[in-house]
Formats: sequence, C-alpha cells, structure tokens
Amino acid sequence: MQRLMRIRIRDFRFANGFTQEEMAEHLRLMPEDYEALENGKAEFSAVTLAFSSFHFCRPMSGTRS
Repeated sequence: MQRLMRIRIRDFRFANGFTQEEMAEHLRLMPEDYEALENGKAEFSAVTLAFSSFHFCRPMSGTRS
C-alpha cells in the first residue's frame, strides 16, 4: 500500500509540474519529510493520506481509472 501511495503522489506531482518543495508546502510537511515519503524512507500516516486526498480532490484508492 505504501509503495502504491508513493507512486500515486509522485505521478500527481509530475503531472502537475510541482517540485518536491511545492508538494511539501501543499501537504504542510517539511521538504525533507516529503522527500522521505516519496523515496520510501518514511511511511504515509493516515492523516497525511486523508489530507492529501482532500487537498488535491482526488480519491487515493488503489484502483486506477
């Protein structure tokens, strides 16, 4: 599940032209914390997942449309 979330959030970042720093700002994380999430050095918390799903208005499910 964590791997899927890393892929989805990175794909979202690339598709929208955000830097890691900009994504961190949107998710209210320190840039190094966001980088650790995206690189698999840290795990997404339920709060981070819920906030990112709400903030970007996209469900964070395991299925791709």
